[in-house]
Parts: sequence; C-alpha cells; structure tokens
Amino acid sequence: MSAGFDYARLGCYADARAMYERGMALAETLGAQFLQTNLRYDLSYVLWCSGDRDGARFLGESALQELRATGYRPLAVATCLAYLGMILEDMADYSVAADYLAESRILANQGGLHASAIEAQAVEARCLLALGREAEARQAAAEVWAHLRAHGTVAIDFPSRVYACIADVVAAIGPPGLTAQEVVEAGYSELMRQADLICDPLLRRSFLENEVSNQDLIARCKSLSDCPTLTSRSGRSQTVPSRQLFTHSF
Repeated sequence: MSAGFDYARLGCYADARAMYERGMALAETLGAQFLQTNLRYDLSYVLWCSGDRDGARFLGESALQELRATGYRPLAVATCLAYLGMILEDMADYSVAADYLAESRILANQGGLHASAIEAQAVEARCLLALGREAEARQAAAEVWAHLRAHGTVAIDFPSRVYACIADVVAAIGPPGLTAQEVVEAGYSELMRQADLICDPLLRRSFLENEVSNQDLIARCKSLSDCPTLTSRSGRSQTVPSRQLFTHSF
C-alpha cells in the first residue's frame, strides 16, 4: 500500500497499480477485508489518473459501500470520499462531488488530519464555484489559501492540485487582493522545492512530467510566463510537457 502510494505521487502509475493489485491479492490471502477495501479505493485514484474514469468511479463507490457496511472507520471513509470527490468533479458531477468532499473534510478534521481536510476543501471550493455557490466557494478558497500561507504544504499529498483549485476560484471570483498568477507561482515554487528533493533523475522527471496534478500546474505556469523551459531552484532545467492547459467550464 505504501509503495503504491509513493509511486502514485511520483506519477509512476503502472508501478502503483501493480503494487496495489499485489497488495489486494495478499490481503485476500490473509483474509484482511479491510485492507482489500483500502487498496481498492487507492487503486481507484490510480485508475483515474491513468484516464479510466468509469473504472475509477466504480471501484471508489464499491469501496465506499463496503466501508459504510462493514464498520465505520472515519479516516478511511474520509480518504475514499476525497478520491471519489476528485473523480466526480472531473466527470462534472459537481453536486455529488461537493457533498463527498464536504463529508471528507469534516471527518478528516474530526480525526486530526487537518492537511487532508484542506486538500478536500480546495477541490470542494472549485465544485462550489461550478454550482454557482460563489460566496461559499470564495470563503472556502480563502481558508485554504490562509492555511497554505501559514503552514505550507506539510502533510498535503498533492499540493499542485490544491494550488490549481484555488487559482481557478481566485481567477473567477477573488477574493480581492489575490491573483491567480500569484497562486500558480506559489504552487510552482513549492513543486520545484519538492522536485529538488528527488535524487533519482528518472523519478524526478516522472514526478514533473507524468504526475497529473503537477503536469497541470506546470502547464498553467507556462501559460503565464510564456517560457519554453522552467528551472528548478537547484538550476536544473525542466522541460515543460506539451500539454493543453486543463480548464473548467464554470
């Protein structure tokens, strides 16, 4: 499970899937149903990142049903709901996504996982914007931004997605005094800081060019700066992937 998650964060989705599937087989052998369920929703996230949205939704929803039916484990439910919320937002099912993300945020906060709650809230803010609930979206985005400025991205699994969500809300409705460019540039700076911690050049390249939320943020930064290459803090030149900027229709 841990190895699969590490591979997912690095954008090595085939390796992540192999690890999760291996873990599910081992959990079945051991009769560890709860571990199988956890691995199922982890795998749903990898399928989504690999482009299989329908398969991801099916696995995520089946895992959620099992979690609710076989014993209420709030933090596992929170993670499953967060992944499902991200998947459903991508599928433009904004109302259900917002509900899942709100529940995930509440459960994570109750369990002391405040960074996980912030991650869910960032995507929730973008869903609220899509639903026309602008005041709620603005407030949610402002709270996430305040957390980032005060605490950074410690314990946030996918910081680039958080910055991208806040940038979308800010670009559409504010809050005043903050620009989408400022948010994107802050996210890019954090991304390069994290990339500089990866010693293996192949894994660093995958992290920057394959991990979907990092791809998105780099594309956004490129569109703002109009630079063919971007440079990490250590001076290594990073090639920007040729990828259309991902946008949401609000």
